[in-house]
Amino acid sequence: MRRACCSRPLRQDPCSPPSRCAAWKGISTRPGSRLRRRGGGSCHDGPEERCAARHLARHLASADAAGRGAGGRPGRRWSARLHEGAPARPPGPGRVILVTGSTGLTGRAVARSLDGRAPLRLALRNPGGAADLAVRGERVRFDFDDPASFGPALSGVTGVYLLRPPAMARPAAFEPLLAAMRAAGVRRVAFLSVRGAESIPLLPHRGIERRIEGSGLAWTHLRPSDFMQNFETVHRADIRDRGELWAPAGGGRASWVDVRDVAEAAARVLTEEGHAYRAYALTGPEALGFEDAARLFSAHVGHEVCYRRPSLPRYLWHQHRARRPAAFALVMAGIYTAQRLGLAAGTTPDLPRLIGRAPGSLERYIAGCSHQWRKPGGPAGATV
Repeated sequence: MRRACCSRPLRQDPCSPPSRCAAWKGISTRPGSRLRRRGGGSCHDGPEERCAARHLARHLASADAAGRGAGGRPGRRWSARLHEGAPARPPGPGRVILVTGSTGLTGRAVARSLDGRAPLRLALRNPGGAADLAVRGERVRFDFDDPASFGPALSGVTGVYLLRPPAMARPAAFEPLLAAMRAAGVRRVAFLSVRGAESIPLLPHRGIERRIEGSGLAWTHLRPSDFMQNFETVHRADIRDRGELWAPAGGGRASWVDVRDVAEAAARVLTEEGHAYRAYALTGPEALGFEDAARLFSAHVGHEVCYRRPSLPRYLWHQHRARRPAAFALVMAGIYTAQRLGLAAGTTPDLPRLIGRAPGSLERYIAGCSHQWRKPGGPAGATV
């Protein structure tokens, strides 16, 4: 008979050893080996052991979060690496990866990074409307607002790159999709979260992470810093037309990261071993402020760019006048608030370790895309 251990709460002390956790009675571990049940046998032999393994994942994830320092590095008492005997395996030959948001900023980049590494399935609201997506892969209909589209899109899929649509702010809204993933036999989900999700209650990302962690799926959270590409999407018109950077970030600093580097990290997480039940803080190589960014833009786009420091209400009003969705403006306000409070300034080694090289710098990104912000007919800026 299955023991109803899923109903048992975890111990309040996240750093207590696994042997003391109520979910771990009867289970023992050996460092560097698969989890074993006392008396022999693999920990994946039955539902009771799988349930205990899920508890361990949640237990150690909370311990790792509690042990992280201000820079986002894992604490000494627990490693972000959990047991190696998890039932999930990264997709390989014959294992299909579904990319959500595949026509968006990050999804498109992830699809490009995965192209040629694994069979791809591109999730689209309109599969016939992505002619400019030059990626090999099956186009399937998928709509976050239509649960009936989940089953066909997930059929045969073992890995999912999952992002949060701007309009989905309620973590509970992801439950139907997570249930469909379990039913389809998905083994791995890489969720695009945000840097500092564990400490910024204004953002919905930590709530979504918890839903994923409790889903029974093998998960990896990607927590990137602010994207450099936000200067193209969010700030482009202000920089090009008015020579201004608008952000309620005060004198705070951020370790901006290139989406292309994040996409490479996501591709590795979904195609390589050793990334299940981890949260990676993905940062650029240095922390800079908006004053620094304004100087870099001034040097490379051919006209002067200055940094405006609006209050939070004034920033939201500015976004409203630019016809940006309220939900999007609030999320961006939360990200800039984290910068202002000093929560986004640290750098971590997670990204270079994942991609095997140094991530790109903000100056190189601005120099390489400077045409995005030049005034029509304006002079060219400096090059790197």
